[in-house]
Amino acid sequence: MSALDEFISTLQGLKTFASEAASEAAPLIESANKKTAAAGTTPDGKPWPEKKTGGRPFVHAADKVTATALGSVVQIRLDGPEIFGQYGAGQPKRVVIPERGGVLPKDIAEAAKAGAKKAFEKMTGGR
Repeated sequence: MSALDEFISTLQGLKTFASEAASEAAPLIESANKKTAAAGTTPDGKPWPEKKTGGRPFVHAADKVTATALGSVVQIRLDGPEIFGQYGAGQPKRVVIPERGGVLPKDIAEAAKAGAKKAFEKMTGGR
């Protein structure tokens, strides 16, 4: 196989790049989001408001965060009572996962880039 044929074959293999990148990025994104949740901050590092009685709310929020690749998209999900704080339903708003339509927080964006880079290197043999 010529170098050109090999290059063309590599490029054709990149048709599934977006879904491969999402698969690689999902666990990295989950880890980045769990880190901020465990620290008691929004995904971009702003501290959550304290409980009315004092102290940190949602001490188990990190356990409720998951990220899953769905085709070419990574879905971050929050389960449990912490979801009410995400939207401020009946309590102060305490954002745990990135809000839809907002700017992607730096650590999560870096995790997405790292996943894409890993997928690209696997698919191209590092070329």
